[in-house]
Amino acid sequence: MGLLNRNWDGKNAGSPDNGIFGSTISRDHESDDEMVWKYSFSNVKKGAKIFVKPTQRAILLINNEYVSTIEGGQTFDLYDSSNIPLLGGVLNFATGGETPYPVDIWFVNVETHRNMLWATGKMHVRDWETNIPAELYCNGSCVIKIKDVELFYKTYIGTKHGFSVTELYDNMRNIIKEEVIVHILGAIEKDHIPLYDFQGNMRKFSTEIEVLLQSEAFDERGIELIKFAIGEVDFSEEFKEAIKELRTKEKFYSSEAYLRKEQFEIMKQAAANPGAGVMMGVGMGAGMGAGMGQSMGSMMQNAMGSVNQQNVPPPPLPAQIYAVINGIQSGPLSLDALQSNIQQGLINKDTLVWKQGMTAWVAAASLPELSALLGAVPPPLPPV
Repeated sequence: MGLLNRNWDGKNAGSPDNGIFGSTISRDHESDDEMVWKYSFSNVKKGAKIFVKPTQRAILLINNEYVSTIEGGQTFDLYDSSNIPLLGGVLNFATGGETPYPVDIWFVNVETHRNMLWATGKMHVRDWETNIPAELYCNGSCVIKIKDVELFYKTYIGTKHGFSVTELYDNMRNIIKEEVIVHILGAIEKDHIPLYDFQGNMRKFSTEIEVLLQSEAFDERGIELIKFAIGEVDFSEEFKEAIKELRTKEKFYSSEAYLRKEQFEIMKQAAANPGAGVMMGVGMGAGMGAGMGQSMGSMMQNAMGSVNQQNVPPPPLPAQIYAVINGIQSGPLSLDALQSNIQQGLINKDTLVWKQGMTAWVAAASLPELSALLGAVPPPLPPV
């Protein structure tokens, strides 16, 4: 239902009788998409009243200048100057009951608007932990409402005759998209967040972005952001496959069969060179169960007779260590490979390394398994 005058049947639109004495100007929003609607006539006459519904606000402009906002849930007598003092000098009854200046009336829907959907599109990132490039996608929703009618009108309406929820959504989506991309990429870089752990940070990101959007974008437009949420996160198929392949390799290198093979190789080297027994046992990690530990301990006693006579305990299983060499993740690296890279100067005390069970990459010198290996390498020769 549109503009309502007494006994108005919709056929006298534009008639000089619009806004006659005792008539009531109101608006039933035709759809949920209607946010702002302008009363079509400026020849408002003596005795006209404005009825504003509880979910609306009405804006009065005289000669294109903002005069007042009428709150919802009341009937407003337009010609009662006590309602709006400014009207006393504007409304002139000597003109036959008509106003000498155009009076514009706008009805604004201040209901809460839900399901405003947004999406970022592709975000190009690199997983901090695995150094694998990826494409990250985010989408979500938010709930908004108009909180400052005057500010909203000045921002969006101007000379228009209406404004829809769809138009507002289209305008705000780009603002939301930009803020989400900047915040998420910045947080991943700053806090070194692994991409596989992104889901665990969604609530934190949502709260932070909601605060930023309200203070930096919504407040200045007269809009309240009631709720903001990141709904779904997805990654490119190439990244998923790369992670799957990496996890498969990690599973193999941590298997009992592989660990037994590595242990056997270390025992052979230690038996052939008893003096290196301690060095060869460094960094081998406790990755096996008690039964396997006893079995390997027995094997070590048989293979390292002379070493055992010096009270050297059986070495534990080797830890699987990854290292960043020349800016590229390498690994898992065996003890021989680690020692060789150290001797070649490719791994030093500041090289980033990681092993299973760690939550982040650390400097090589902080790993007990590598500190002895690093200490065995002589420092550079002094200048001649």
